[in-house]
Amino acid sequence: ASALKNNFNLSELILEHCGISAGEPLNSIKRLLNKHTGFLVHLSLAGNKLGDEGIRALRRSCIFKIPKLDLADTGMTPHGLRALSEALKSDEDSVVERLCLDRNDFAEMDNQARGISSLVQFLSDSECSLT
Repeated sequence: ASALKNNFNLSELILEHCGISAGEPLNSIKRLLNKHTGFLVHLSLAGNKLGDEGIRALRRSCIFKIPKLDLADTGMTPHGLRALSEALKSDEDSVVERLCLDRNDFAEMDNQARGISSLVQFLSDSECSLT
C-alpha cells in the first residue's frame, strides 16, 4: 500500500486472492481508498476472505465512490449482503454502477438476515444505477 500512496493516476486496483482479511491489511486498504478513491474506477477484492466483518468495515470507507466493485468470493453471508445493501441505499453520493458478488454463500436460511431481499429491494428502486 505504501508504494501506491503517491500514484494519483491509478484507475484500477486488483487485489484478488491476496490473503486480505478483516484486520490490519484491510485497514491499510481503507486508508488508501479514503485518500485516493476519486481516481479509482475499478476495485477488486475477489477471493479475499473479508467475511461480513470486512464488508461492514469497507462500507465505512469511500468504497461507494468507485464505479466497479468486485466482492466475489469474499465469504459474505446474507448478513453482510444486507449491511452492504443498506449502506448502498443510504449513501446518496454512491457512484457504484457494477457490483460483482458471485461465489458468496447467500443461501443461508436466516430470516433475520434478509440479505437477498434487501438487495432486490435496493435494485428495484427507480434511482438505482447498478448493472
